[in-house]
Parts: sequence; C-alpha cells; structure tokens
Amino acid sequence: MRPRRSPPPALTMSRAWSIQATAAASSSSSMAGPGAARAVFPGGRAGGTAGGAAATAPSADAGRRGAAGPGRTGPGRAGLGAQDAPVPLEFPQAAQEEMPRPRHLPRRPANKLEIWEDLKIISFTRSIVAVYSTCMLVVLLRVQLNIIGGYIYLDNAALCKNGTTPLAPPEVQQQYLSSIQHLLGDGLTELITIVKQAVHKVFGSISLKHTLSLLELEQKVKDIREVVEHKDSDQIASHSPLCHYLMPDEENPLATQACGLTERDIATIKLLNETRDMLESPDFSTVLSTCLNRGFSRLLDNMAEFFRPTEKDLSQNGSVNSLSSVSLPLAKIIPIINGQIHSVCSETPSHFVQDLLMMEQVKDFAANVYEAFSTPQQLEK
Repeated sequence: MRPRRSPPPALTMSRAWSIQATAAASSSSSMAGPGAARAVFPGGRAGGTAGGAAATAPSADAGRRGAAGPGRTGPGRAGLGAQDAPVPLEFPQAAQEEMPRPRHLPRRPANKLEIWEDLKIISFTRSIVAVYSTCMLVVLLRVQLNIIGGYIYLDNAALCKNGTTPLAPPEVQQQYLSSIQHLLGDGLTELITIVKQAVHKVFGSISLKHTLSLLELEQKVKDIREVVEHKDSDQIASHSPLCHYLMPDEENPLATQACGLTERDIATIKLLNETRDMLESPDFSTVLSTCLNRGFSRLLDNMAEFFRPTEKDLSQNGSVNSLSSVSLPLAKIIPIINGQIHSVCSETPSHFVQDLLMMEQVKDFAANVYEAFSTPQQLEK
C-alpha cells in the first residue's frame, strides 16, 4: 500500500474525526449489530466540525442498508454494510481555500524572443568551448607528461651512477602538474568570454527563422574560429594566441614570490618556463590547430545526421550534394548544436579524446618532447 501524504493542518481535525467515527461504527457493528452504529458517534459533541457530521450520517445510513438488505449482505453478515461503506469526507470551505494549487508556467511569456536569442548564443558557445578546451587539455597534458617522463628517465639514470639529487622529485611533479588548474579555471573563464563575443558577432544579427545548410553552418563556425584565434589579423604571431589560456603569464605563478623560494619551487619554475617555451613553438601551434580541425570536423559530422535529405527533397531537387540541399531554420539548429556537448566531453570513455590521442601528429610531437627532455644534454642546463 502506498503511503498517503499527510493532510494539511486545517484538515487534520476533520480527517481524524471521520476515521475515529468509522472505526467506532465498525467496532459497534460487530458487537451489537447495525443499530448500535449510531450510538457510538458523539453527535452531541460541542463544536463538532462539519466534516464529522457529514461522516456520521452516511455511516448510519449504510448500517441501515446493511440490516435491511439481506439480498446484499446474506445470512450471518448483518452489519457489514456499515463497515464496508465508504465514508465521504466534506472538508470545510476555509480548509479548501488554503490547499495549494499547482502553478503553471506561461505558455507564451512576454520575453519569449529574448529567451530564444539567449539560447542561441549560449548553445553555440557551450559546444564550441567544449571543443576548444578538450583539444587544449589533451595536447597540454601530453606535453607535461612527456616533460616529466624525460626528467624521470634522467633521474633514474643519474641515481644508478652517482646517487645525485633528483631533478624532478614527486613533490615537484605534483606542483608542476597542478598548473593545469589555470586552464580549468581562469583560462577557461577567459576563453568562454572570448568565444561568446565571437558567437554574438557572427550569429547575433541572424534571425531565428533564417535557414542554414550544413555548408553555411560550417562557414559560420570557421568565422567564429577566426575571431577567437585572431586569424583575421594582419600581424602573424610567432605562437598560437590560445597559449594565453593554457598557462598563466610568467609574472603570475611562483615567480612572484621572489624571496623565500625553496629548491622545490625553483625546480617547478624551471619546468614551467620550459613548458611555456614548448607551447610557444611553431610545432605546438601546428599540432593544436590540427586537433582543433579534427574536433570541429567531428562536431559538424555529428550534426550532419540532422541534415539528411528526405525522399521528398531528393525527388524535388534531384541534387546529389546533400550538404547544401537541406536547410534548417536557426531555431531548429539551436537544440542540435546544444546536444553536441554531450558527445564531446560527457562520454565515458570519451571517443573524442581517444581520437585526439591516436592522431599521428600528436604522437609524433609527444615523442619529440620526450626525446628533447631525456637526453644527457638536459642535465647541463
């Protein structure tokens, strides 16, 4: 039996009075017959509620029906009518007014268009930031782990020879790897702001009723990337502008504590500076750009499932190029792009991350980093 919800405070007395009356009627009916059911109801109780009086009358009538109706109760079942009859509860009017009523959201809010405009910007921002952050996290971790791996190799080789102090003890490794928190914290916050501004610049003036094909949507994504990655600038930077989100500036980390630095802090600063030099290299910029291209291609491939032409479209157009034959209103593309964030960073294990790790460019770059930091010449620095 399912547990019943406790009644509101205004109904407790009426409910308890009805239950007590029903139980008393049942008890007296089994002992003294149906006629005694009316005797146990305290009808003369001062201040009795309307609910109690309403519950008394039907029980008494039911008792009379049970005694006068042998065809219903049968021999030897006198009094079962009063016991089995349901007791209707009539709550006071004041109690009914106090009962909470369900609230319904307005189907046509006044700011419906404004809400959809916000959803447009937020949906594209979430999925695009998911691709950026996942690619940067994968490549940065590969660089850090291979730098640590090179130092561990040198430490093991040095300890076998003369037992010197390790270059990267576990405490230094932990402090060094904790620098990834910049990407997951302040760096990610700044990246979200920049991407949101780029999305607003590209999609802000486009109406929700405007239709876009998959090729047009791909071009819009490229326009957003150009704004975020500063590809429209005339000045060609020596390193990727995304490095700013990967690691803090040189003045921000442990170097600000100029006095009182321990040997562990100095070793960590050395690792951070070497990592920053690696991130500002042209090779890293090429690898990260390749990962981003793979990530956004995967994003658009997942969305292509919703742009498949129907048989009616193929019969009307007769076009083989399905990428441009189907167009959807921007209002219908919003939930599609919003759902892509789950395929990017919510799967376990993440197929997107596995795809990035298995790329030949990523593996070759990681091997070069490990080789650069595991050579004996690294001990001389």
